[in-house]
Amino acid sequence: MRSQLPPIKHNDSHSYLKAFSKKTDRVKLTTSQTNWSRKPFYRPIFIMNISLLVQGHPVSTGAPSVALHFAQEAVAQGHTLRRVFFYKDAVHVANRFRSTPTDETDLQAEWTGFANDSGTELVVCIAAGQRRGIVEANIAEGFSIVGLGQMVEAMAESDRTLTF
Repeated sequence: MRSQLPPIKHNDSHSYLKAFSKKTDRVKLTTSQTNWSRKPFYRPIFIMNISLLVQGHPVSTGAPSVALHFAQEAVAQGHTLRRVFFYKDAVHVANRFRSTPTDETDLQAEWTGFANDSGTELVVCIAAGQRRGIVEANIAEGFSIVGLGQMVEAMAESDRTLTF
C-alpha cells in the first residue's frame, strides 16, 4: 500500500522538493538536504586524427584565425592534428614577405609557433600558391609546398577533416 504525500505548501521551501519513489513506499529527498556527494560524470574520450583544410583569406575572412583556435583546442584536448592544408586564398598566410600591422595578430607567427609546439605539418597547395605569387623562394619558415594529392592522403588517413 502506498502512503500519501503530504500536501504541498507554497511557503515551505523543502516540501516541493520531495519526490515519491515508485520502487519503494518512502519519500526520497532530491535536494542538498541529503549529504550524498555527486559522482563525477566521465564521458568516454575518443582521440581522433584530424586534418584541417583552410581556404579563407587571412584578412577578409576569419577562417585562418578560427582554424588556429580550433587546432589549439583540439590538441589541448588530446587529439592529433595530422596536417593543416592551406588552399585558395589561405595560402597568403604562408607568404614570408607579408607584413602584419602591429595592432593585428600575426597569423603566420601563430601558426608556426603552434606547428613547432604540436608537431603539426603546415602545407600549402602549389597550384593555389603559384596563382597568388607564393613559390618556394618566398614561403615562410615552417610551411612547405605540396600538391593537392597530399590533402587527399591526409583526408584518407584522418578520422575527420574540417574545412574553414
